[in-house]
Amino acid sequence: MGGLIDFIKEKKIKRGLKSGDPGSIEMLFEAYADKLYLYAISLLNSAEEAEEAVQNLFLKLVRNPSVLNEIKSIRAYLYAGTKNESINVRNKRKKDLSLDDGGLESMFAAETTGREDLAVLKDAVEELPPEQKEVVVLKVYEGLSFKEIGAVLEISLNTAASRYRYALNGLRQKLEGDDK
Repeated sequence: MGGLIDFIKEKKIKRGLKSGDPGSIEMLFEAYADKLYLYAISLLNSAEEAEEAVQNLFLKLVRNPSVLNEIKSIRAYLYAGTKNESINVRNKRKKDLSLDDGGLESMFAAETTGREDLAVLKDAVEELPPEQKEVVVLKVYEGLSFKEIGAVLEISLNTAASRYRYALNGLRQKLEGDDK
């Protein structure tokens, strides 16, 4: 049901943007800002920098909303834009890319019971290669399709699916190894 609702919201926002409705960017912000913020945290390891990245993205959209008229998927565009803005913020601050400071904790909290489970899962995700970790975050926690992940990361759908499979196998081996 969520997918249909997202599709309807996106269509309504696109219609508003094409007609020049100033409330469309606000609707876009309300629909996506929290998810984009969590994604940026997973990339930047900093709530302040994540907020800056998402704000930069929406500022660009406020200044030039017509850019959204040319794209097929607003959702994929926003995630790609968040990634790019996060890279810009990271480069500006000269920080390394990690998830040690609780970036994943907020995303895992709803799906995991117990601090020990959370810590084990977080550690296992941390150990994934960066390409696999990013696909897992986008697929599992942001709900993007492999096609959308491919657009965000500028890789093919098959590469996105393959990285996800490798990540799941790696997580399964790591978590099963911890149980023994």
